[in-house]
Amino acid sequence: MRQSCPKSCPSLQHPEAGFYRKSCKAGEVIIMERSHTSSIVFVTKGSCVMDSNERMDYHVGENHVLLCYQDYYYEFKAETDLELVICYFANPGAACNMGALSKQLRKKADFQYEFKALPFHESFDEFLSLLDKYLDSDIRCSHMHHSMMELVFINFRFFYSQEEQLNFFYNLFGHTVSFIALIENNRSKAKNLKQLAEMCGYTINQFNEIFRRHVPDKTPREWIQDARRVEILNDIKYTDIRLYDLSEKYGFSGPGNFCAYCK
Repeated sequence: MRQSCPKSCPSLQHPEAGFYRKSCKAGEVIIMERSHTSSIVFVTKGSCVMDSNERMDYHVGENHVLLCYQDYYYEFKAETDLELVICYFANPGAACNMGALSKQLRKKADFQYEFKALPFHESFDEFLSLLDKYLDSDIRCSHMHHSMMELVFINFRFFYSQEEQLNFFYNLFGHTVSFIALIENNRSKAKNLKQLAEMCGYTINQFNEIFRRHVPDKTPREWIQDARRVEILNDIKYTDIRLYDLSEKYGFSGPGNFCAYCK
């Protein structure tokens, strides 16, 4: 009889955390939406091309591992029959190791991050073989999943160089590099498109060029207006803010103009 942990178990504090297997045929797509947890993805069979907020058309071969950051969107297009093992985690390994890595990163002022997948160390072959046995046996105990997550981070700590670890876990240290995330974080603070580009660290020409690569079907102005409309609609539907305050918040001359815009 397969048993799950009782509801009172502390390990169920993050029920989404754990290991999952996904597969698809050549030509099909596996999509990972933005999540509340980051994940480590093992490509155990086949190859794919990955698109995400921070990297487009990135080839990932068999027996490679990559980090998918919680705030980003990822799409895996299978070039051949594809199998993934996905480890969703709430806490990134042992605090002593992550703390030491974060400290080292702060010392490296010239560190240049580059999104990249890492080839499996042979220890991961053994780890994934054991994990397959547990998943095949339909073990649903959260303690098993959390213990195996600890082993994942131990493998990184002892079998990959510090430079490889710093680059792999870079986003977990608060260094979000997504261009779209930059826009979203600064959009409401900017008075116009030129100011938004400057707040993101680009000239207006650089900003427009990079934007076209990330969002080819819209201009920056159209994307910003769409995001603004969604934000206004959510405020109307899900908050009790007065119309006068909403019109002021979004820069309208008064509630009349704001209502006309909404209609």
